[in-house]
Amino acid sequence: MQGMRRWAVVLLAYAAVGLLAGWVASIVWGSAWVHPEPWFRVSSELKLLLSLSLGAVLGVGVVLLSDSLSRGVGWGRTLAEELAPIARSIPPKLSLPLAMLSATGEELLFRAALIPALGVFGAALVFGLLHQMPGPARLAWALTATCMGLCFGLLYVAVGSIWGPILAHAIINSMNLRMLRKREAPTATRTPLGGVLRSTLPR
Repeated sequence: MQGMRRWAVVLLAYAAVGLLAGWVASIVWGSAWVHPEPWFRVSSELKLLLSLSLGAVLGVGVVLLSDSLSRGVGWGRTLAEELAPIARSIPPKLSLPLAMLSATGEELLFRAALIPALGVFGAALVFGLLHQMPGPARLAWALTATCMGLCFGLLYVAVGSIWGPILAHAIINSMNLRMLRKREAPTATRTPLGGVLRSTLPR
C-alpha cells in the first residue's frame, strides 16, 4: 500500500509538471503542441501523421537497441541491473499510466517549453543532467538520457509537433519498464554443472 501511495504521488507530480510546462509554453511561445519555427513546413494534418509515424519508429527502435545493449554490453547490463529494482517497485497497474504521464510531462517541459529558449542541445543537456541515479551506472544513465533528449528534440523541431516525441517517449518507457521488471536479479552464484544449467547467471 505504501508503494502504491508513493508512485501515485509520482504520477500526480508528472501531471502537475505537464500542466505547468504546457501552460508556460502556451503563454511564452504561443502553443505547447507545435514548435513556433519547425524546420519543415507542412500542413497540420500531415505534421501530426508524420510526427506520430516517426515517433513510433523511434520508440520501437530504441526499445530494440536498449534490449540488445542490456544483454551484450557491459555498461548496458550494469544500467539495466540498477534500474530493474526500480521498475519492479512500480505497481503493475500504475506502469502504463506512469509511462504515459512521465512521457507527456517531460516532453512538454524539456521540448515544448525549453527548446525554444535553450535550443535542442541545451534542452537535451538539462534533460540528461536531471536524470541522476546513485551507483556506477550514473554516467551511463545521464549520457543515455542526453542522447534520447537529442532524438526527441530533433524530431520536435524538424516536424514541429510534440505528439511524436510524446509517443516515442511513452513507448520507450512502457516497454523498457516491462522488460526491466522481467529481468532476473544478478547473482554471484555460478552453476557447477559445466554450463548445463545457466539459469542463475545474469541475463
